[in-house]
Amino acid sequence: MAGLSTYLWQQRRKNRQTAHNVADDLAARRAFEPIEPSEGGLGTDGERCASSVRATQQGIALFRNDVTLNTKLRAELNEMVLACVEFKDNVDHEPDRWQFSLMILRSDLLNSLRNIERVLKMKAGSLSEPGVMRATHRS
Repeated sequence: MAGLSTYLWQQRRKNRQTAHNVADDLAARRAFEPIEPSEGGLGTDGERCASSVRATQQGIALFRNDVTLNTKLRAELNEMVLACVEFKDNVDHEPDRWQFSLMILRSDLLNSLRNIERVLKMKAGSLSEPGVMRATHRS
């Protein structure tokens, strides 16, 4: 029985570390810095942001595939992957509104992080917000 409780404790610890890794990755991405969106063509900035969202989607999918014994955590990570897909669909449909789609994605990712905190019984606000690490580390 002690072996089972040790295993469950290790999985819970691993899942919390996964949540922190996802949040830290999102926090470090300049694409997710909060902005006042405006309409305009994709251009270089839009292409870079779209590339960052693709990398984000792939990274979250890898973290999701590493989660065990917590289907609620896996489901929330999957929602984050789907939010990235929805961003790409929105940009394909309305490329001039890519900044609006990006801020909607940021909001969706933040909501998922807050849900993950609840699922893992973490202190509210303990996971970093998307794009804030870059914004707070500027001189």
